[in-house]
Amino acid sequence: MKQIDFAKVLLFFLGIFFPLSGTNSLCEFQADSIGSEGKTITLTGNVSILHRLGKITCDSAIVERKEEGKEKLPASICLKDNIELFLKPDSTVSCARGMIDFVQNKIFLYSEEEHPVRYSGSIDDSEITAEKFMILGGLVTFSLDSKGEIELVEVSQGTFLEIDKEITVKGERAVYKPDDRLSIYPSEESFCVITGMHGIQARASLVEWNFPEKKMTFLSGSGSGSFTDTIQPEFRADKIVWDKGASVFTFSGYSRLEQKEKMIFFNDDHIDFFYDKEGLTSIKTAGKSRLLGNKKLQSDCFFITEGDICVDHRLGCVNIGSTRNQIVFKGNIGEVSGDYLSLYYSLGEAGFIPEKILIRDNVKFMGPDNAKQFALADLIEYSKITGEWKLQAKSNGKVLYYDKINNMQMSAPGVLYKKGTGLEKDIIQGSGNVRFRFMERELDLLKKRFNLSEERK
Repeated sequence: MKQIDFAKVLLFFLGIFFPLSGTNSLCEFQADSIGSEGKTITLTGNVSILHRLGKITCDSAIVERKEEGKEKLPASICLKDNIELFLKPDSTVSCARGMIDFVQNKIFLYSEEEHPVRYSGSIDDSEITAEKFMILGGLVTFSLDSKGEIELVEVSQGTFLEIDKEITVKGERAVYKPDDRLSIYPSEESFCVITGMHGIQARASLVEWNFPEKKMTFLSGSGSGSFTDTIQPEFRADKIVWDKGASVFTFSGYSRLEQKEKMIFFNDDHIDFFYDKEGLTSIKTAGKSRLLGNKKLQSDCFFITEGDICVDHRLGCVNIGSTRNQIVFKGNIGEVSGDYLSLYYSLGEAGFIPEKILIRDNVKFMGPDNAKQFALADLIEYSKITGEWKLQAKSNGKVLYYDKINNMQMSAPGVLYKKGTGLEKDIIQGSGNVRFRFMERELDLLKKRFNLSEERK
């Protein structure tokens, strides 16, 4: 084999260009020494290849050429040892072995033993907003279009994505398209595993990362998270989107969150979880929602609504607006329904605990004694501290209270009800202009709203 030293390379080979098949794209190479034999060119020492994608360096390379007319054009270049591909604007791919296939317009980069292909760089050019990422895989394939530019990047034989040394995604293969979306797929009968998202750990059948928008999407997502010190639920949803820039998780489709032995929350449309550095700040939902408490832990509560829910977690307040059907709240303190609900809560060992409840407009109340107490009001307030229900009517209106156990009828601007404990009797007090017998229209209204059978006036 004929050997050519570096000095001759500078004089003879410097500036030799190889056009990519069928295009005007050029490929230029340099090396310390070059050997040529037939259709094969061997490059050794400080090999540098200028490609449309960027600069490629390695320790050695073998160029296989093909004849087209009177010209010998490169068919492939095999790359060996300490390979680095420098991509614009600020990305690098390093590996042990590789090949540039000019016939297929592809570049193959291979791992070797315990050294995977490493693809790293920044998501954008800004020094302020740039986020560092790293992708590891057994094989990285660059598919090029007719102009020699990236059409598709595939990472296979095991994929690991890391963003800002914080978020990690493990899967079997990944696909990156020029629209700046990276899709990660699991192996068959398995899931992608995601960690580091503000205390959230998840798994999914597909993970998609949108680089410019800084959004991560999971299909058929499930997992667990640490929203706060006391909210650490297991969850699953048809689709989960994490908007890193806006600091929000969005669960869409059917969603279920369960705080083990404390509470279960269901939603059939979408839930937004907003957070900051300190943790969860607020929650907003749309669609039908249900919350179940835990009866064994003395926090039995339940509400169902088709209205939007807004939760200010810092204030411990839930606000719900009704739509087609009324909001229904149930618990060991009774059952109430109305058009609007404000609930102040705490979270402790017993789970979700309603401290104070305000329900207004078209309010219906049924006591805890097997639906033996009934009431209609415009506003009802419950306090856990006092254990009292305060029912109020609007100006010139009346609260209608009916107790089947004590055969009591009460029509008054305000009614206070408190369930007795132990040997204590229930407390029922009217305020304002109190009447102890219903008018005909009042009794008819109670019968209609509660589907009561004929009751004695």
